[in-house]
Amino acid sequence: AFLAVVFFYGRSWARKIQEAGDRKQLVIKEIDTLRERYETRKDSLRHLERRVDALIRLFEMARDFNECLNFSEMLKLLDQKIAPEFSFAGGTLILLDQTARPESGLSHSFSFGPKKRNDPEEAKRFASECLKAFDSTDRVVKLEHSNPEINARFSPYGLVFPLWIFPLSVDRLLIAVLVVEGSKEDEFQR
Repeated sequence: AFLAVVFFYGRSWARKIQEAGDRKQLVIKEIDTLRERYETRKDSLRHLERRVDALIRLFEMARDFNECLNFSEMLKLLDQKIAPEFSFAGGTLILLDQTARPESGLSHSFSFGPKKRNDPEEAKRFASECLKAFDSTDRVVKLEHSNPEINARFSPYGLVFPLWIFPLSVDRLLIAVLVVEGSKEDEFQR
């Protein structure tokens, strides 16, 4: 009888130990799932913090631009604030003559950034080519290296692709064009 009781309880204990082991494995899986969710949310929070920081810096730059009183201050600001904040090879700000069409209305051009064009005549010719490629006053033009016609047009200027041309308007009147060379695609929205 003693052996029967031990045998009966032994099987019951073995079953209880197996059930406890199964519950332990289930709890471990749940903990791992929670840990993965926690890490994912933590990464998401870090990403959001970086985006908020970038937006704050962008807002501060816009405020600084509003305080510029002349073009030399603005160019200095472009070189000191914009170039370090964004990854791009060079930029050109093209001011338009309001009495002409955009593709022929170059008034002034200013080069900035790590690979700015220091020769004023070359900068002016480059700006004219950019205006020819700019076909609209209300949308961005994106030019890629893969287009042979674009390559031929811009080859004398040592252009770093991609080339983005942004319209700058006031009250729907195009007043300038911003050209950005060699930026990363993930910088486009900023």
